Amino acid sequence: MKILITSDWNTDAINGVVTSINNLMYGLRARGHEVKLLALSSSHQTRITEDGWEVASLPADFVYPEARLRVGLMTKIYDKVIEWGPDIVHSQCEFSTFLMAHHIAHECDIPIVHTYHTVYEDYTHYIGFKHIKNLKYIPGRKLNKKVATKAVAEFSKTISRFCQGMIAPTEKVKDLLLGYDSKCPVFVVPSGITLENFRQTLSDDEKANLRNKYEISDDEIVALFLGRVAKEKNINEVMKYISSRDENVKLLVVGDGPELENLKKLATKMDINDRVKFVGMADPKDVWKYYQLGDFFTSASTSETQGLTYIEALSSGLPLLCRKDPCLDDVVEEGENGCLFTNEDEFYSGMDRVLEILNSDGYDRKLIGQSAEKFSRESFARTLETIYLDTLNRYKEEKEKINRAENLKLLIHKVNEYLQLDLLGRLGGSEDENNSDNEI
Repeated sequence: MKILITSDWNTDAINGVVTSINNLMYGLRARGHEVKLLALSSSHQTRITEDGWEVASLPADFVYPEARLRVGLMTKIYDKVIEWGPDIVHSQCEFSTFLMAHHIAHECDIPIVHTYHTVYEDYTHYIGFKHIKNLKYIPGRKLNKKVATKAVAEFSKTISRFCQGMIAPTEKVKDLLLGYDSKCPVFVVPSGITLENFRQTLSDDEKANLRNKYEISDDEIVALFLGRVAKEKNINEVMKYISSRDENVKLLVVGDGPELENLKKLATKMDINDRVKFVGMADPKDVWKYYQLGDFFTSASTSETQGLTYIEALSSGLPLLCRKDPCLDDVVEEGENGCLFTNEDEFYSGMDRVLEILNSDGYDRKLIGQSAEKFSRESFARTLETIYLDTLNRYKEEKEKINRAENLKLLIHKVNEYLQLDLLGRLGGSEDENNSDNEI
């Protein structure tokens, strides 16, 4: 198959959507498919890349931090993509490139499958320009959450009308889409990751150097958060919980985002700079090292559609201590590879259990890593290949039904014309002659 993937994020960006796309492209190509990516460029220039095409764009921080919007005419790009002749389009974002995906699908007469990566209900605090400084007097700056949530539901339902299938990374997202009254089939497919990347071994010297760099003593346990540092991740909650206990646990926050400076100020205000260390953005090639440095992974986020960092952490052999969320239903085996919490008391009891796991005689990072096997990129690509083929077959069947209906309608019209002419002939005149007689 020729598979076109569209995304508002190019491969230079660092987030879960890009990770999912990269793993999907690798997995599909390994299965013999021709895959190209149509994405927004990180500049105002359109260019051809090794993976496909990047379209000129401009920053759109008023929508979401680091977001971008397409600019310029698309005729040449459309011509090149249509000339290539994809069999199916797999859209990964709902904005600029979704419109492009719809246009290409229409021109090529092919179906669209769309992955719903983002639970927008958890991001309504970005709507209405509230996250932009010095915009205090813009109308609608404070948008009612109920109104925003309803708008998200209508928007998501509208997107589904243009798709022949939607991919939900978890049952949580599927239930959400069905609640929005999705107008196309919804399939649950967990995004795959490259498990081998997180099963590398960090040498004792490298680990010692990293611990020294972040002032982590030999007897301290490292609680790791790795991901986008944003308000919806609730990192401040984990900071509060960990700093309130006397255990020798230090929180290491790896990542960058709009909330980083606020969290640093909060750590200073709470006088916990010795308990919380901010690494900032890590080089993608070195991310695995921080998982190896950590002893357990923690997060209080409820905004995840799947939470790829949770799977990465498990692959690295880290038990999880995370806020309970439906996206973790098939990930965390309570007391075996981690614990879930919904409040402060459950966090502390969960941390005690995780520390027991770490200190038990049978603790083995490799055993915990085995619980992530089902999330491999090979399994991911294989499942989506099946969905593509099923969607193509359904699309062709529906087109044939429409064609048969149109042909039947045309046949009925022709038969009616014939019967009319035959009746006029029997009455001894043409339709024009009868009309003339009636007028006289």
